[in-house]
This record gives sequence, structure tokens and C-alpha cells, in this order.
Amino acid sequence: MDEWDFDPLTAAPSNTTSGNNARSTENWIRPPTRGVNFATPSATREYMYPWTNQWFTEGCNPSTTYTSPQRNDIDAALANLFAMHNRMHDWAYKLGFTEATWNAQVDNFGNGGLGNDPSTATAKPARSPPARATMPTRTHRRTASRRTRSTGRSGRR
Repeated sequence: MDEWDFDPLTAAPSNTTSGNNARSTENWIRPPTRGVNFATPSATREYMYPWTNQWFTEGCNPSTTYTSPQRNDIDAALANLFAMHNRMHDWAYKLGFTEATWNAQVDNFGNGGLGNDPSTATAKPARSPPARATMPTRTHRRTASRRTRSTGRSGRR
């Protein structure tokens, strides 16, 4: 298995959901911007977070689920999103979607393309309407978001 959490800029593992190919963050706050909150770091690099189904079991209550220790199962969601992005990246790479053909990576290791364009995705992002929402509500919530841009530009601003 590739070391998906490896950061080529520091030459060390990130110990969270950030690596050369993908960056997966939560983005609960509006307006949508590039998320900055990765999964809870794991010194062992074993990203096995418990799934409690908290959003459902607490009746979709944003007043308690976002501030609880489980944080609405965001760590489990981010680990899954990060793993799936990296699996798809590796699969596409084997099919020929390499650095020279503008794949998404922070560092292209001198193999063509521009780099600095990892795949970025957010788990459980806020969405509109309402335009002034600060947290997702029961009726205004989705589970993931991803945006792809041209080579040399990451997916979110």
C-alpha cells in the first residue's frame, strides 16, 4: 500500500487525512472555502475511527452533534473519503493518468505537469440555502463535496 498520508513538502507523514494526492477536511462553516480541519491525528497512522451514527441517533441535532466528542463521526467520514480518493488516484495512475497528463498531486517529482494541485474534498459540508447558515441543518446537509480544476490549481479556493 502506498503511504497516502506522506507529505512531500516535509518528507514526513502528516498523521492525518492529508498527503501528496489528496486532502480531506471537514467544512461545516459557510461560505464554502477550502477546509482546514483534517481528521484527528493518529501517531500510529492507523486511521480506524469509531462510527457511532451520531447524526441519526441524536435526531439530526446540530446543537449537540458538532460539539460532542464524536464530532458527528467526522473522523470516520474523513478517513473513508481520504482512502477512496487515494484508491481512485492510484487506479487512474495505472490507467495512464500520470503527472504528464495532469493528475492531481502536490509534488510531481519531476515527471511533468505543474503540481501543487492535490485532490481536495470536504466531508459533510454546509450547503445553501440558507445563505447565512453557519452549521448544516437537518434539511440542509450533504455528505461530501469535491471539485476538480486545471493542473497547477487545487480543487478549492
